[in-house]
Amino acid sequence: MATPIPVDIRELKKIGELKKSKFFEGLSAQDNYVAPEVAKDFYMGFVRHITKELRDKGVVILPELGYFALVKQKPSLRWAGKVQMFLAGKYALRFYAHEPWREYFTKLGEKGGMAASLDPRERLLGKKL
Repeated sequence: MATPIPVDIRELKKIGELKKSKFFEGLSAQDNYVAPEVAKDFYMGFVRHITKELRDKGVVILPELGYFALVKQKPSLRWAGKVQMFLAGKYALRFYAHEPWREYFTKLGEKGGMAASLDPRERLLGKKL
């Protein structure tokens, strides 16, 4: 089972931080303020490429970030009412971050003092997580 996210996604949606338009405006700003529609077209092409690579090869590299991979989970013995059933493993999408990127965020979390209290989600929600 996945670890629960300490921030309720619904809270971030209520204050407007998870809007698609806001994401594409930020992406546009990173690309020297191209039109948000152009950034959206590029991003959707990127998503289609990742989907195609995962369907064809089962793994795709994102340079400077890491890898997406379809990993088959091992089969397991489960209870279905009063009967034990052997369920086949299913595929799960996993992301494996490159080490430098992972180290960067680990170091960011280890900072003490004021730097540690500047979790961006805490600033957005105005409460301690």
